[in-house]
Amino acid sequence: MTKPVLLFLEDESELQLPIAREAEGMGYEVLLAADVDTALQHCREQPNIAVAIVDLRIGSDDDFTAGWNFLEKANLSDAAQVIVFTGHKDRSKLEALRRNPPKDVNTGFLILHKSSDEDRLFAVLEQQLARHNDRQIGGIKLVSKEDLQRKADLPMIAASGLPVVITGPTGSGKEHVAQEIAELALPKSQHPRIHTVNCAALTENIAIATLFGYSPGAYTGAKPGGDPGILKRITGTMNRPSHEGGRVRAVDLPGILILDELAELPVYVQAQLLRMMQGQSINALGDSGVGYTPVIRVIACTNDERKLSNPDKFRQDLLGRLNGWHITIGSPRERKDTFIDAAVAFAKGFSIALQFGKPPIKISDVAADVAGEVAAKLASHEFPFGFRELNGWVGRACALALYREKNDTQLTASDLRAAWDRRMKLDESGKKISGKGEEISVPMPLAEKIGEVRSLFNEVMYSKIPPSNSWNEPDLQDIAKRFKTEDPKAYSKLVKLKKKYTKTAAYQRLLYLAINGADPDPTERRKFVDRLRKYLGDSKPPSPK
Repeated sequence: MTKPVLLFLEDESELQLPIAREAEGMGYEVLLAADVDTALQHCREQPNIAVAIVDLRIGSDDDFTAGWNFLEKANLSDAAQVIVFTGHKDRSKLEALRRNPPKDVNTGFLILHKSSDEDRLFAVLEQQLARHNDRQIGGIKLVSKEDLQRKADLPMIAASGLPVVITGPTGSGKEHVAQEIAELALPKSQHPRIHTVNCAALTENIAIATLFGYSPGAYTGAKPGGDPGILKRITGTMNRPSHEGGRVRAVDLPGILILDELAELPVYVQAQLLRMMQGQSINALGDSGVGYTPVIRVIACTNDERKLSNPDKFRQDLLGRLNGWHITIGSPRERKDTFIDAAVAFAKGFSIALQFGKPPIKISDVAADVAGEVAAKLASHEFPFGFRELNGWVGRACALALYREKNDTQLTASDLRAAWDRRMKLDESGKKISGKGEEISVPMPLAEKIGEVRSLFNEVMYSKIPPSNSWNEPDLQDIAKRFKTEDPKAYSKLVKLKKKYTKTAAYQRLLYLAINGADPDPTERRKFVDRLRKYLGDSKPPSPK
Protein backbone atom coordinates (compact mmCIF):
# COMPACT_ATOMS: atom_id res chain seq x y z
CA MET A 1 0.00 0.00 0.00
CA THR A 2 1.41 3.40 -0.95
CA LYS A 3 2.03 5.88 1.85
CA PRO A 4 0.32 9.30 1.90
CA VAL A 5 2.73 12.19 1.32
CA LEU A 6 3.07 14.96 3.90
CA LEU A 7 4.86 18.22 2.97
CA PHE A 8 6.12 20.26 5.95
CA LEU A 9 7.23 23.88 5.22
CA GLU A 10 8.90 25.13 8.42
CA ASP A 11 12.24 26.86 9.02
CA GLU A 12 12.53 25.93 12.72
CA SER A 13 14.14 22.48 12.70
CA GLU A 14 13.66 21.97 16.45
CA LEU A 15 9.89 22.06 15.83
CA GLN A 16 9.88 20.46 12.38
CA LEU A 17 11.93 17.30 13.05
CA PRO A 18 9.99 15.87 16.07
CA ILE A 19 6.66 16.31 14.26
CA ALA A 20 8.12 14.79 11.07
CA ARG A 21 9.40 11.72 12.97
CA GLU A 22 5.99 11.26 14.60
CA ALA A 23 4.24 11.54 11.23
CA GLU A 24 6.61 8.96 9.71
CA GLY A 25 5.78 6.61 12.56
CA MET A 26 2.08 7.05 11.79
CA GLY A 27 2.68 5.94 8.18
CA TYR A 28 3.35 9.13 6.20
CA GLU A 29 6.09 9.76 3.67
CA VAL A 30 7.41 13.15 4.85
CA LEU A 31 8.97 15.83 2.62
CA LEU A 32 10.73 18.63 4.55
CA ALA A 33 11.29 22.17 3.32
CA ALA A 34 12.84 25.16 5.08
CA ASP A 35 12.04 27.65 2.31
CA VAL A 36 9.34 28.28 -0.28
CA ASP A 37 11.44 27.32 -3.32
CA THR A 38 12.27 23.87 -1.88
CA ALA A 39 8.60 23.32 -1.01
CA LEU A 40 7.52 24.25 -4.56
CA GLN A 41 10.12 21.87 -5.98
CA HIS A 42 8.64 19.05 -3.85
CA CYS A 43 5.18 19.92 -5.25
CA ARG A 44 6.44 19.65 -8.83
CA GLU A 45 8.09 16.29 -8.16
CA GLN A 46 5.25 14.86 -6.07
CA PRO A 47 1.84 16.12 -7.29
CA ASN A 48 -0.23 13.81 -5.02
CA ILE A 49 0.40 15.51 -1.67
CA ALA A 50 -2.13 14.39 0.96
CA VAL A 51 -1.27 16.91 3.70
CA ALA A 52 0.64 20.21 3.61
CA ILE A 53 1.69 21.80 6.92
CA VAL A 54 2.68 25.40 6.24
CA ASP A 55 4.22 28.04 8.51
CA LEU A 56 3.26 31.62 7.59
CA ARG A 57 6.57 33.26 8.45
CA ILE A 58 9.68 31.75 6.82
CA GLY A 59 13.24 33.06 7.35
CA SER A 60 13.53 36.82 7.78
CA ASP A 61 10.00 37.45 6.53
CA ASP A 62 8.21 39.44 9.26
CA ASP A 63 4.90 40.14 7.56
CA PHE A 64 3.66 36.54 7.50
CA THR A 65 3.31 36.37 3.69
CA ALA A 66 5.74 33.55 2.75
CA GLY A 67 3.24 30.81 3.61
CA TRP A 68 0.49 32.49 1.61
CA ASN A 69 2.86 32.93 -1.35
CA PHE A 70 3.58 29.20 -1.29
CA LEU A 71 -0.13 28.27 -1.18
CA GLU A 72 -0.81 30.63 -4.08
CA LYS A 73 1.84 28.97 -6.30
CA ALA A 74 1.72 25.33 -5.08
CA ASN A 75 -1.45 24.33 -7.00
CA LEU A 76 -2.32 21.60 -4.49
CA SER A 77 -5.14 19.18 -5.31
CA ASP A 78 -8.62 19.62 -3.85
CA ALA A 79 -8.11 16.37 -1.91
CA ALA A 80 -5.08 17.78 -0.02
CA GLN A 81 -5.54 18.90 3.59
CA VAL A 82 -3.74 22.23 4.16
CA ILE A 83 -2.83 23.09 7.75
CA VAL A 84 -1.56 26.60 8.46
CA PHE A 85 0.63 25.96 11.52
CA THR A 86 1.66 29.29 12.97
CA GLY A 87 3.05 30.86 16.12
CA HIS A 88 1.40 34.21 15.37
CA LYS A 89 0.42 35.71 18.73
CA ASP A 90 -2.31 38.00 17.42
CA ARG A 91 -5.32 35.68 17.62
CA SER A 92 -7.68 38.36 16.31
CA LYS A 93 -5.62 38.65 13.13
CA LEU A 94 -5.71 34.86 12.71
CA GLU A 95 -9.48 34.90 13.15
CA ALA A 96 -9.72 37.60 10.47
CA LEU A 97 -7.61 35.43 8.15
CA ARG A 98 -9.87 32.46 8.86
CA ARG A 99 -12.91 34.51 7.86
CA ASN A 100 -11.37 36.29 4.87
CA PRO A 101 -8.30 34.51 3.52
CA PRO A 102 -6.06 36.21 0.92
CA LYS A 103 -7.93 36.33 -2.39
CA ASP A 104 -5.14 34.63 -4.32
CA VAL A 105 -5.24 31.54 -2.07
CA ASN A 106 -7.82 29.24 -3.67
CA THR A 107 -7.33 26.19 -1.46
CA GLY A 108 -9.17 25.53 1.79
CA PHE A 109 -7.10 25.46 4.97
CA LEU A 110 -7.21 24.86 8.72
CA ILE A 111 -5.38 27.28 11.05
CA LEU A 112 -3.66 25.71 14.10
CA HIS A 113 -1.46 27.43 16.68
CA LYS A 114 1.99 26.02 17.48
CA SER A 115 1.75 26.59 21.20
CA SER A 116 -1.64 25.01 21.87
CA ASP A 117 -2.86 22.91 18.93
CA GLU A 118 -0.21 20.18 18.52
CA ASP A 119 -2.59 17.45 19.73
CA ARG A 120 -5.20 18.66 17.27
CA LEU A 121 -2.58 18.59 14.50
CA PHE A 122 -1.97 14.89 15.06
CA ALA A 123 -5.73 14.23 15.25
CA VAL A 124 -6.12 15.77 11.78
CA LEU A 125 -3.17 13.69 10.51
CA GLU A 126 -4.88 10.54 11.82
CA GLN A 127 -8.11 11.47 10.00
CA GLN A 128 -6.29 12.07 6.73
CA LEU A 129 -4.38 8.79 7.08
CA ALA A 130 -7.66 6.89 7.55
CA ARG A 131 -9.16 8.56 4.47
CA HIS A 132 -6.08 7.72 2.41
CA ASN A 133 -6.20 4.07 3.49
CA ASP A 134 -9.90 3.88 2.62
CA ARG A 135 -9.11 5.11 -0.88
CA GLN A 136 -6.25 2.59 -1.19
CA ILE A 137 -8.47 -0.35 -0.21
CA GLY A 138 -10.88 0.77 -2.88
CA GLY A 139 -12.90 3.96 -3.02
CA ILE A 140 -16.53 3.83 -4.13
CA LYS A 141 -17.13 5.60 -7.44
CA LEU A 142 -20.73 6.46 -8.24
CA VAL A 143 -21.26 5.27 -11.82
CA SER A 144 -24.79 3.84 -11.92
CA LYS A 145 -27.54 6.00 -13.42
CA GLU A 146 -29.28 6.43 -10.04
CA ASP A 147 -26.05 7.42 -8.29
CA LEU A 148 -25.05 9.91 -10.98
CA GLN A 149 -28.48 11.56 -10.89
CA ARG A 150 -28.28 11.89 -7.12
CA LYS A 151 -24.69 13.15 -7.23
CA ALA A 152 -25.73 15.91 -9.64
CA ASP A 153 -28.23 17.16 -7.04
CA LEU A 154 -25.81 17.14 -4.08
CA PRO A 155 -24.31 20.65 -4.66
CA MET A 156 -27.84 22.12 -4.75
CA ILE A 157 -28.84 20.21 -1.60
CA ALA A 158 -25.61 21.26 0.17
CA ALA A 159 -26.05 24.93 -0.73
CA SER A 160 -29.70 25.09 0.38
CA GLY A 161 -28.86 24.88 4.09
CA LEU A 162 -31.90 22.67 4.74
CA PRO A 163 -31.75 19.55 6.93
CA VAL A 164 -31.52 16.21 5.11
CA VAL A 165 -32.86 12.69 5.79
CA ILE A 166 -31.12 9.84 3.94
CA THR A 167 -32.77 6.40 3.90
CA GLY A 168 -31.70 3.12 2.33
CA PRO A 169 -30.66 -0.48 3.11
CA THR A 170 -27.81 -1.27 5.48
CA GLY A 171 -24.44 -0.95 3.77
CA SER A 172 -25.75 1.14 0.86
CA GLY A 173 -23.47 4.12 1.54
CA LYS A 174 -25.82 6.52 3.40
CA GLU A 175 -23.12 7.96 5.67
CA HIS A 176 -20.84 8.39 2.64
CA VAL A 177 -23.52 10.57 0.98
CA ALA A 178 -24.10 12.50 4.23
CA GLN A 179 -20.38 13.24 4.55
CA GLU A 180 -20.22 14.37 0.92
CA ILE A 181 -23.11 16.83 1.44
CA ALA A 182 -21.48 18.17 4.61
CA GLU A 183 -18.11 18.71 2.94
CA LEU A 184 -19.78 20.48 0.01
CA ALA A 185 -21.73 22.73 2.40
CA LEU A 186 -18.67 23.97 4.32
CA PRO A 187 -15.29 25.23 3.05
CA LYS A 188 -12.41 22.87 3.74
CA SER A 189 -11.07 25.12 6.51
CA GLN A 190 -14.40 24.61 8.35
CA HIS A 191 -14.53 20.79 8.02
CA PRO A 192 -13.58 20.27 11.70
CA ARG A 193 -17.09 21.62 12.45
CA ILE A 194 -18.62 18.49 10.89
CA HIS A 195 -19.36 15.85 13.52
CA THR A 196 -20.90 12.36 13.16
CA VAL A 197 -22.82 10.68 16.00
CA ASN A 198 -24.07 7.07 16.00
CA CYS A 199 -27.46 7.33 17.74
CA ALA A 200 -27.64 3.56 18.33
CA ALA A 201 -24.58 3.74 20.61
CA LEU A 202 -26.04 6.38 22.96
CA THR A 203 -28.31 6.00 25.97
CA GLU A 204 -30.56 8.95 26.80
CA ASN A 205 -28.30 10.55 29.46
CA ILE A 206 -25.10 9.94 27.52
CA ALA A 207 -26.72 11.39 24.38
CA ILE A 208 -27.75 14.56 26.25
CA ALA A 209 -24.32 15.00 27.87
CA THR A 210 -22.51 14.28 24.58
CA LEU A 211 -24.64 16.49 22.34
CA PHE A 212 -25.74 19.33 24.62
CA GLY A 213 -22.95 19.25 27.22
CA TYR A 214 -23.12 19.19 31.01
CA SER A 215 -22.38 21.57 33.86
CA PRO A 216 -19.83 20.87 36.65
CA GLY A 217 -21.13 18.22 39.05
CA ALA A 218 -24.09 17.31 36.82
CA TYR A 219 -23.56 13.63 37.59
CA THR A 220 -21.13 11.38 39.44
CA GLY A 221 -17.83 11.32 37.60
CA ALA A 222 -18.50 14.51 35.61
CA LYS A 223 -15.45 16.63 34.80
CA PRO A 224 -14.96 19.43 37.34
CA GLY A 225 -15.15 22.04 34.59
CA GLY A 226 -18.10 20.46 32.77
CA ASP A 227 -18.22 20.01 29.01
CA PRO A 228 -19.78 22.31 26.39
CA GLY A 229 -20.96 19.39 24.24
CA ILE A 230 -20.68 18.67 20.53
CA LEU A 231 -23.30 21.20 19.46
CA LYS A 232 -21.60 24.11 21.18
CA ARG A 233 -18.19 23.14 19.78
CA ILE A 234 -19.35 23.03 16.17
CA THR A 235 -22.04 25.75 16.24
CA GLY A 236 -22.09 28.63 13.80
CA THR A 237 -23.57 32.11 14.18
CA MET A 238 -26.67 33.55 12.58
CA ASN A 239 -26.02 34.26 8.89
CA ARG A 240 -25.00 37.88 8.45
CA PRO A 241 -23.82 39.46 5.18
CA SER A 242 -20.26 40.70 5.27
CA HIS A 243 -19.21 44.04 3.83
CA GLU A 244 -18.03 42.36 0.61
CA GLY A 245 -21.06 42.55 -1.61
CA GLY A 246 -23.42 40.79 0.79
CA ARG A 247 -21.47 37.51 0.66
CA VAL A 248 -21.99 35.22 3.67
CA ARG A 249 -18.68 34.54 5.35
CA ALA A 250 -17.57 30.94 5.93
CA VAL A 251 -17.55 31.37 9.70
CA ASP A 252 -21.23 32.33 9.62
CA LEU A 253 -22.30 28.97 8.17
CA PRO A 254 -23.91 26.55 10.66
CA GLY A 255 -22.00 23.59 12.00
CA ILE A 256 -23.11 20.21 10.63
CA LEU A 257 -24.26 17.31 12.80
CA ILE A 258 -24.54 13.93 11.02
CA LEU A 259 -26.87 11.58 12.91
CA ASP A 260 -26.37 7.97 11.90
CA GLU A 261 -29.11 5.46 12.84
CA LEU A 262 -31.56 8.34 13.42
CA ALA A 263 -34.46 6.00 14.28
CA GLU A 264 -32.58 4.91 17.43
CA LEU A 265 -32.39 8.43 18.90
CA PRO A 266 -33.93 8.43 22.43
CA VAL A 267 -37.32 10.20 22.62
CA TYR A 268 -36.26 12.84 25.19
CA VAL A 269 -33.27 13.76 23.04
CA GLN A 270 -35.65 14.12 20.10
CA ALA A 271 -37.53 16.79 22.06
CA GLN A 272 -34.31 18.73 22.77
CA LEU A 273 -33.26 18.44 19.13
CA LEU A 274 -36.66 19.78 18.03
CA ARG A 275 -36.23 22.84 20.28
CA MET A 276 -32.83 23.49 18.74
CA MET A 277 -34.17 23.21 15.19
CA GLN A 278 -36.98 25.65 16.05
CA GLY A 279 -34.36 28.21 17.11
CA GLN A 280 -35.12 27.89 20.82
CA SER A 281 -32.53 27.74 23.59
CA ILE A 282 -31.39 24.43 25.05
CA ASN A 283 -29.69 23.62 28.33
CA ALA A 284 -26.71 21.49 29.15
CA LEU A 285 -27.28 18.58 31.53
CA GLY A 286 -27.55 19.97 35.08
CA ASP A 287 -27.89 23.58 33.89
CA SER A 288 -31.09 25.47 34.74
CA GLY A 289 -29.97 28.84 33.45
CA VAL A 290 -30.88 30.71 30.27
CA GLY A 291 -29.20 28.14 28.03
CA TYR A 292 -27.85 28.71 24.51
CA THR A 293 -29.12 28.45 20.94
CA PRO A 294 -26.76 26.48 18.68
CA VAL A 295 -26.86 27.12 14.93
CA ILE A 296 -26.58 23.60 13.54
CA ARG A 297 -27.61 21.87 10.33
CA VAL A 298 -28.67 18.22 10.76
CA ILE A 299 -28.06 15.48 8.18
CA ALA A 300 -29.65 12.21 9.34
CA CYS A 301 -29.37 8.62 8.09
CA THR A 302 -31.51 5.57 8.83
CA ASN A 303 -32.29 2.15 7.40
CA ASP A 304 -35.54 1.83 9.38
CA GLU A 305 -38.18 4.05 7.76
CA ARG A 306 -40.96 2.05 9.45
CA LYS A 307 -39.72 3.00 12.91
CA LEU A 308 -39.17 6.59 11.79
CA SER A 309 -42.82 6.91 10.70
CA ASN A 310 -44.16 5.30 13.91
CA PRO A 311 -45.47 8.09 16.24
CA ASP A 312 -44.82 5.88 19.29
CA LYS A 313 -41.11 5.59 18.42
CA PHE A 314 -40.27 8.89 16.75
CA ARG A 315 -41.69 12.40 17.08
CA GLN A 316 -43.43 13.29 13.84
CA ASP A 317 -43.00 17.04 14.41
CA LEU A 318 -39.22 16.49 14.52
CA LEU A 319 -39.39 14.33 11.39
CA GLY A 320 -41.21 17.18 9.65
CA ARG A 321 -38.40 19.56 10.62
CA LEU A 322 -35.68 17.16 9.50
CA ASN A 323 -37.29 16.33 6.17
CA GLY A 324 -36.05 19.39 4.27
CA TRP A 325 -34.62 16.98 1.68
CA HIS A 326 -35.30 13.25 1.57
CA ILE A 327 -32.72 11.16 -0.28
CA THR A 328 -33.51 7.49 -0.90
CA ILE A 329 -30.59 5.20 -1.76
CA GLY A 330 -31.47 2.09 -3.72
CA SER A 331 -30.48 -1.55 -3.28
CA PRO A 332 -27.44 -3.10 -5.03
CA ARG A 333 -29.55 -4.35 -7.94
CA GLU A 334 -30.72 -0.80 -8.63
CA ARG A 335 -27.10 0.43 -8.61
CA LYS A 336 -25.46 -2.45 -10.43
CA ASP A 337 -22.74 -0.45 -12.21
CA THR A 338 -21.61 1.23 -8.98
CA PHE A 339 -21.33 -2.11 -7.15
CA ILE A 340 -19.39 -3.70 -10.00
CA ASP A 341 -16.99 -0.73 -10.16
CA ALA A 342 -16.56 -0.79 -6.36
CA ALA A 343 -15.77 -4.53 -6.42
CA VAL A 344 -13.05 -4.02 -9.04
CA ALA A 345 -11.58 -1.15 -6.98
CA PHE A 346 -11.66 -3.30 -3.82
CA ALA A 347 -9.81 -6.10 -5.66
CA LYS A 348 -7.10 -3.75 -6.86
CA GLY A 349 -6.74 -2.28 -3.38
CA PHE A 350 -6.43 -5.69 -1.72
CA SER A 351 -3.86 -6.75 -4.31
CA ILE A 352 -1.60 -4.11 -2.76
CA ALA A 353 -2.60 -4.50 0.88
CA LEU A 354 -2.72 -8.28 1.39
CA GLN A 355 0.88 -9.26 0.70
CA PHE A 356 2.18 -10.39 4.11
CA GLY A 357 5.64 -11.02 2.68
CA LYS A 358 4.29 -12.97 -0.31
CA PRO A 359 4.40 -11.93 -3.98
CA PRO A 360 1.77 -9.32 -4.88
CA ILE A 361 -1.51 -10.60 -6.29
CA LYS A 362 -1.60 -10.31 -10.06
CA ILE A 363 -4.41 -8.06 -11.13
CA SER A 364 -4.16 -8.39 -14.91
CA ASP A 365 -7.66 -9.05 -16.26
CA VAL A 366 -9.01 -8.83 -12.71
CA ALA A 367 -11.64 -6.29 -13.77
CA ALA A 368 -13.39 -8.69 -16.15
CA ASP A 369 -13.47 -11.59 -13.65
CA VAL A 370 -14.66 -9.50 -10.72
CA ALA A 371 -17.21 -7.58 -12.79
CA GLY A 372 -18.59 -10.80 -14.27
CA GLU A 373 -19.02 -12.54 -10.92
CA VAL A 374 -20.63 -9.54 -9.21
CA ALA A 375 -22.96 -9.00 -12.17
CA ALA A 376 -23.97 -12.69 -12.03
CA LYS A 377 -24.77 -12.51 -8.31
CA LEU A 378 -26.79 -9.31 -8.75
CA ALA A 379 -28.74 -10.80 -11.66
CA SER A 380 -29.51 -13.99 -9.72
CA HIS A 381 -30.77 -12.09 -6.63
CA GLU A 382 -28.10 -13.82 -4.52
CA PHE A 383 -26.64 -10.52 -3.38
CA PRO A 384 -28.54 -9.49 -0.22
CA PHE A 385 -25.97 -7.07 1.20
CA GLY A 386 -24.09 -3.79 0.73
CA PHE A 387 -20.61 -2.34 0.26
CA ARG A 388 -19.20 -3.70 3.56
CA GLU A 389 -20.03 -7.30 2.69
CA LEU A 390 -18.89 -6.77 -0.89
CA ASN A 391 -15.53 -5.63 0.45
CA GLY A 392 -15.35 -8.76 2.64
CA TRP A 393 -16.20 -11.08 -0.25
CA VAL A 394 -13.53 -9.59 -2.53
CA GLY A 395 -11.00 -9.57 0.33
CA ARG A 396 -11.57 -13.29 0.96
CA ALA A 397 -11.07 -13.98 -2.73
CA CYS A 398 -7.77 -12.08 -2.76
CA ALA A 399 -6.57 -13.97 0.33
CA LEU A 400 -7.46 -17.31 -1.32
CA ALA A 401 -5.50 -16.30 -4.43
CA LEU A 402 -2.53 -15.34 -2.29
CA TYR A 403 -2.41 -18.54 -0.22
CA ARG A 404 -3.32 -21.22 -2.73
CA GLU A 405 -0.80 -24.05 -3.07
CA LYS A 406 0.14 -23.29 -6.66
CA ASN A 407 2.77 -20.62 -7.10
CA ASP A 408 0.35 -18.46 -9.06
CA THR A 409 -1.36 -15.54 -7.38
CA GLN A 410 -3.53 -14.48 -10.32
CA LEU A 411 -6.97 -13.57 -8.94
CA THR A 412 -9.61 -15.48 -10.93
CA ALA A 413 -13.36 -15.95 -11.03
CA SER A 414 -12.92 -19.34 -9.31
CA ASP A 415 -11.37 -17.54 -6.30
CA LEU A 416 -14.45 -15.34 -6.11
CA ARG A 417 -16.75 -18.37 -6.27
CA ALA A 418 -14.75 -20.15 -3.56
CA ALA A 419 -14.85 -17.01 -1.40
CA TRP A 420 -18.62 -16.83 -1.87
CA ASP A 421 -18.96 -20.41 -0.64
CA ARG A 422 -16.88 -19.60 2.47
CA ARG A 423 -19.53 -17.20 3.76
CA MET A 424 -22.77 -18.19 5.51
CA LYS A 425 -25.12 -18.66 2.54
CA LEU A 426 -28.42 -20.16 1.50
CA ASP A 427 -28.10 -23.18 -0.76
CA GLU A 428 -30.68 -24.39 -3.27
CA SER A 429 -32.76 -26.17 -0.60
CA GLY A 430 -33.22 -22.94 1.35
CA LYS A 431 -31.11 -24.17 4.28
CA LYS A 432 -28.17 -22.28 5.61
CA ILE A 433 -24.72 -23.82 5.20
CA SER A 434 -21.64 -22.69 7.11
CA GLY A 435 -18.19 -22.39 5.61
CA LYS A 436 -17.37 -25.86 6.98
CA GLY A 437 -20.36 -27.44 5.30
CA GLU A 438 -22.55 -28.25 8.31
CA GLU A 439 -26.22 -27.45 8.05
CA ILE A 440 -27.70 -24.78 10.32
CA SER A 441 -31.41 -24.61 11.02
CA VAL A 442 -32.70 -21.06 10.55
CA PRO A 443 -36.13 -19.65 9.69
CA MET A 444 -36.65 -18.38 6.14
CA PRO A 445 -36.35 -14.59 6.02
CA LEU A 446 -39.67 -12.73 5.90
CA ALA A 447 -38.88 -11.18 2.50
CA GLU A 448 -38.42 -14.65 1.00
CA LYS A 449 -41.68 -15.88 2.51
CA ILE A 450 -43.53 -12.90 1.07
CA GLY A 451 -41.89 -13.49 -2.30
CA GLU A 452 -42.96 -17.14 -2.22
CA VAL A 453 -46.59 -16.24 -1.49
CA ARG A 454 -46.60 -13.52 -4.16
CA SER A 455 -45.16 -15.89 -6.78
CA LEU A 456 -47.85 -18.51 -6.01
CA PHE A 457 -50.63 -15.98 -6.52
CA ASN A 458 -48.97 -14.53 -9.61
CA GLU A 459 -48.67 -18.02 -11.09
CA VAL A 460 -52.44 -18.41 -10.86
CA MET A 461 -53.27 -14.83 -11.74
CA TYR A 462 -51.26 -14.75 -14.96
CA SER A 463 -51.83 -18.37 -15.99
CA LYS A 464 -54.72 -17.69 -18.36
CA ILE A 465 -56.22 -14.27 -17.74
CA PRO A 466 -53.81 -11.40 -17.02
CA PRO A 467 -55.97 -8.88 -15.12
CA SER A 468 -56.31 -5.40 -16.52
CA ASN A 469 -55.90 -3.88 -13.07
CA SER A 470 -53.23 -4.29 -10.41
CA TRP A 471 -53.32 -7.17 -7.93
CA ASN A 472 -54.61 -5.05 -5.04
CA GLU A 473 -57.48 -5.49 -2.61
CA PRO A 474 -60.08 -3.40 -4.56
CA ASP A 475 -59.50 -5.58 -7.65
CA LEU A 476 -60.01 -8.93 -5.91
CA GLN A 477 -63.74 -9.10 -6.49
CA ASP A 478 -63.43 -8.41 -10.22
CA ILE A 479 -60.58 -10.91 -10.57
CA ALA A 480 -62.54 -13.55 -8.64
CA LYS A 481 -65.59 -13.11 -10.88
CA ARG A 482 -63.52 -13.36 -14.05
CA PHE A 483 -61.69 -16.48 -12.85
CA LYS A 484 -65.01 -18.05 -11.77
CA THR A 485 -66.66 -17.56 -15.13
CA GLU A 486 -63.76 -17.79 -17.59
CA ASP A 487 -61.09 -20.05 -16.10
CA PRO A 488 -62.45 -22.59 -13.56
CA LYS A 489 -59.07 -24.36 -13.29
CA ALA A 490 -57.24 -21.19 -12.30
CA TYR A 491 -60.10 -20.29 -9.97
CA SER A 492 -59.79 -23.64 -8.18
CA LYS A 493 -56.06 -23.01 -7.61
CA LEU A 494 -56.86 -19.57 -6.26
CA VAL A 495 -59.40 -20.99 -3.80
CA LYS A 496 -56.86 -23.56 -2.55
CA LEU A 497 -54.29 -20.84 -1.99
CA LYS A 498 -56.90 -18.73 -0.20
CA LYS A 499 -57.69 -21.61 2.16
CA LYS A 500 -54.00 -22.13 3.02
CA TYR A 501 -53.11 -18.48 3.56
CA THR A 502 -56.12 -17.37 5.61
CA LYS A 503 -55.95 -20.07 8.30
CA THR A 504 -53.80 -18.27 10.90
CA ALA A 505 -52.90 -14.67 11.73
CA ALA A 506 -49.30 -15.27 10.57
CA TYR A 507 -50.44 -16.61 7.17
CA GLN A 508 -52.98 -13.79 6.85
CA ARG A 509 -50.24 -11.22 7.44
CA LEU A 510 -48.03 -12.85 4.79
CA LEU A 511 -50.90 -12.83 2.31
CA TYR A 512 -51.69 -9.17 3.00
CA LEU A 513 -48.02 -8.20 2.64
CA ALA A 514 -47.68 -10.14 -0.61
CA ILE A 515 -50.78 -8.62 -2.21
CA ASN A 516 -50.82 -5.08 -0.78
CA GLY A 517 -47.10 -4.49 -0.12
CA ALA A 518 -47.70 -3.00 3.35
CA ASP A 519 -47.76 -4.31 6.91
CA PRO A 520 -51.38 -4.25 8.21
CA ASP A 521 -52.71 -3.68 11.67
CA PRO A 522 -54.88 -6.57 13.00
CA THR A 523 -58.16 -4.80 12.10
CA GLU A 524 -57.10 -4.17 8.48
CA ARG A 525 -55.93 -7.78 8.17
CA ARG A 526 -59.20 -9.22 9.47
CA LYS A 527 -61.29 -7.03 7.14
CA PHE A 528 -59.12 -8.00 4.20
CA VAL A 529 -59.38 -11.73 4.93
CA ASP A 530 -63.16 -11.51 5.44
CA ARG A 531 -63.54 -9.85 2.04
CA LEU A 532 -61.24 -12.40 0.40
CA ARG A 533 -63.18 -15.28 1.90
CA LYS A 534 -66.40 -13.71 0.66
CA TYR A 535 -65.04 -13.15 -2.86
CA LEU A 536 -63.52 -16.64 -3.13
CA GLY A 537 -65.96 -18.54 -0.95
CA ASP A 538 -66.97 -21.31 -3.35
CA SER A 539 -64.94 -24.51 -3.00
CA LYS A 540 -66.25 -25.84 -6.32
CA PRO A 541 -66.23 -23.55 -9.32
CA PRO A 542 -69.35 -23.45 -11.49
CA SER A 543 -69.37 -24.81 -14.99
CA PRO A 544 -68.38 -22.24 -17.56
CA LYS A 545 -71.26 -20.70 -19.49
